[in-house]
Amino acid sequence: MSALRRSGVEVIHFDRWSSAPDASDLLILGQTVPLDCLVGDQKVLGLRTLNRRTRLDVLAQAGLPVQDYGTPNSTADLATLCRNWNSDAAVVKLDWSFRRAGIALLPVGAPLPLEFDPSCDVAMRPLDGDPRTLKIDIFADQVLGATWLDTRAITAANWQMIGPRGQWTAKLTPEVEQMVVVAGRAMLPHGVGYASIDVMFSDTGPRIIEANTTSVGTAYWRSAPQPYADALARGVLAVLDRLEDLPTATALAPAANTSRNAAEAVAPDRVAGHFTPPRDMAAILESMMHEADLMPEAARAQQAAAVEAELLDHARANVPAYRAAPASNLDSVVSLAEYDARRLDFTARDWPERHGMVAPAVAIPASVSSLPAPNAHRAPGADGQQTLTLTLASQQTRFAAQVDAAVRRRALLWAGATLPKRELVLIDRANASQAGLGCDSPPVDIWAALADMPDLTLWTTVRTALALAQSVAPSGAQRQPDMSDSTGRTGRIVRPASGSLRGIVLSGPLSTRQERETIARTLGVPVAEVMHLGPAGCVAIRCPEHGMFHTLTDVARLEPEAATGSAAPLIVTAFYNLAQPVIRLRTAARGFAVVSPPGCSCPARPGPVIALSNHRTPAPAA
Repeated sequence: MSALRRSGVEVIHFDRWSSAPDASDLLILGQTVPLDCLVGDQKVLGLRTLNRRTRLDVLAQAGLPVQDYGTPNSTADLATLCRNWNSDAAVVKLDWSFRRAGIALLPVGAPLPLEFDPSCDVAMRPLDGDPRTLKIDIFADQVLGATWLDTRAITAANWQMIGPRGQWTAKLTPEVEQMVVVAGRAMLPHGVGYASIDVMFSDTGPRIIEANTTSVGTAYWRSAPQPYADALARGVLAVLDRLEDLPTATALAPAANTSRNAAEAVAPDRVAGHFTPPRDMAAILESMMHEADLMPEAARAQQAAAVEAELLDHARANVPAYRAAPASNLDSVVSLAEYDARRLDFTARDWPERHGMVAPAVAIPASVSSLPAPNAHRAPGADGQQTLTLTLASQQTRFAAQVDAAVRRRALLWAGATLPKRELVLIDRANASQAGLGCDSPPVDIWAALADMPDLTLWTTVRTALALAQSVAPSGAQRQPDMSDSTGRTGRIVRPASGSLRGIVLSGPLSTRQERETIARTLGVPVAEVMHLGPAGCVAIRCPEHGMFHTLTDVARLEPEAATGSAAPLIVTAFYNLAQPVIRLRTAARGFAVVSPPGCSCPARPGPVIALSNHRTPAPAA
């Protein structure tokens, strides 16, 4: 920031509120904070004062080319929008989405998601043209950096997956650069300094499809620190020239409250400088990875209590939601009679439960070096390099991936399977993102890891498992599938050279009892199912006796948001996922915590039991 110093501007960086200067002309937030941290007449940039809809409203009102969008109040309104656009579908975008998790392509006549809120969510006209996304980071009216992201057309079956080129540096045309300059200036009166603008190119030119205005990205800083710093300095100087026009914290407070600023805010003085694992985490991680086949469930639950207690103590001290409502630390349950009497609303679409929304939380800069290194199984690749086995194929942290693997093995045990020595992921194009393996990945990359498999389990979706069952046993005969080439019509990308199937673990969209029975009967192996909630990973196992889900208290804390007498969003607190800077996630899945379900002879298994409703239409039996 030498350019600022030369201009007579003193810059003070702090990551603790106690280190903040007594007074300043302008406060620039890297991540939004609670309003009670601010002095009323303080000039501030970085509060969450806009949501997904109002960001687009501001840009459209500034005369910028925003892709056509609307805010339907009902399914009928959505159909009207589509007719006005001469389109047979709409792209629904939820405000509190994570990456592409809150986005869905809905055809005309499809119901709006139950959680759709027209005050903050939008429906957008599908864009015809180049499917790639131009991502531009700005501060005020200065461009900090730009990249192309190899996104796919939303009409593609695997649209959530990033294409093989990934992300690369972009050079802006004068037209696009002028667009984002206008966008930055338009958002300044709303207390927006840092922003990220997403642009796609239709047949008629550039169109803004998205703007994000809270939390500071660091990708460009890491790749080109000096140009980034120079542009940021120019932006700060430009803002200081307009200081009198900027709103105060008091003026921004109503918009911040409406946009749920508190739900994204961090408590600056109470954030640990680094992630310190609970004292028993290392021991439990070791036991999960190496003794998952042997450790009794009762002993596992007892050992997990120390981790849960320490994490909840941390939450009571640091997480706004827990500080404000200590009673929320208790399990929210309703009676089994209430569960049986109601048909649960289920708001998750056909693969989002995936990431979910950020609930009130505290940032924890994770230091993975403070945790024990995993014992990764490796096999020599075709080029002599070491190749990770599929157990570690998850996009989550390496620790969370191994915990997920242990959960899947535990699910197989509950289903009565003989534990295999290896596991294999089969994915289809519509559900590729959940497995952490893109459909563009060449099979040769993982061939070596599968070359010696005396027995194996499949980790897959119900859709793929049914397709496999129908393809290998069209007459219903029970026999082991021949998986020597599974790259055909369902788009699966891995090919084991040998191996006999011991069991199947379903993950992703929930299955029905009929589907599980069809797969087990046709393939002749036990079928288990895990509940996978986005970045929290595998957090529960479906009980083979009563069909509801046992939560895993040594993996995550799972609870309904409130005991209201109706289905509530499930809140998950992940113990092992260090990839996200939050410890509480509000997911799109809804359900009840149920006390003492009938017909369950597994009291030693972790709890509480979670009952979900499934919106999927059962597939026809093979």
